[in-house]
Amino acid sequence: MLYVCDVWLYCASTAIGLLVTIIATLFMRFLKPEEQLHQTIVIFLFSYLSFEVADALYLSGITSSLFCGIFMGYLIPKVCPFALLPVCGYRHASP
Repeated sequence: MLYVCDVWLYCASTAIGLLVTIIATLFMRFLKPEEQLHQTIVIFLFSYLSFEVADALYLSGITSSLFCGIFMGYLIPKVCPFALLPVCGYRHASP
C-alpha cells in the first residue's frame, strides 16, 4: 500500500528529472556544443545533476536520474537532432 509520502516522493523526483531535462535541452539548443565528446559529457553531467539535486532535497535521486534519462532520450533528439550521435553512434546511409 502506497502512502501519501511515497507518492509525493515519486512525483517530486520525477518533476526534478523533468526540470533538469528541460534545462539540458535548452543548454543543448542554444549553446550547440559541436564536438561529440562535449555533447556526451553534457548529457551525463545533467543526468548526474538531476541525481544530486533530488538527493540534496531528500528525494529519490535514482528515480530522478532515471526519468531525466528517459525524458532526455525523448526531448533532446527532437530539439537537437545532432545530439543523438554521441549516444547512439554514427548512422550510415544505406546504399
